[in-house]
Amino acid sequence: MAANGIHFTRVGDVLLPVGFRFRPAEEELIRYYLQMKLEGMDYVFSHVICEINICDHEPRDLPEWYLFSTYKKNSKNQIVRATKEGFWKVTGERKQVKTEDKRSVIAEKRILTFKQGRVRNPQKTDWVMHEYYIPQTNPNDNQL
Repeated sequence: MAANGIHFTRVGDVLLPVGFRFRPAEEELIRYYLQMKLEGMDYVFSHVICEINICDHEPRDLPEWYLFSTYKKNSKNQIVRATKEGFWKVTGERKQVKTEDKRSVIAEKRILTFKQGRVRNPQKTDWVMHEYYIPQTNPNDNQL
């Protein structure tokens, strides 16, 4: 606790006020975090957004709310999004992510839902993931 009565919590090497929330806007996620990750400059914030293989974790066990992940592809060049207990299914259309002034498209996003079980008889769950990518590059190499 600081002299002024403010309590702090440690996140990696950073001290933050208790109750601090990391809630970047979509444009901030794309322009700062994802773009810097693609440029190899993620060391600046690696203690804030970690990189994991999302398919190695069930949704309830994911270590963070924001993360970087890449996917494996099968022999048919399809993205594999399966975990031990289920799979992530793309739902709906791809959506454009625009700058705050709505003038430029800076990325696209997909919404995925987690299905418990296998493809033939999956059970719907409440888990949802927003996957962001920059379409000028390979969309499977830069998800967030």
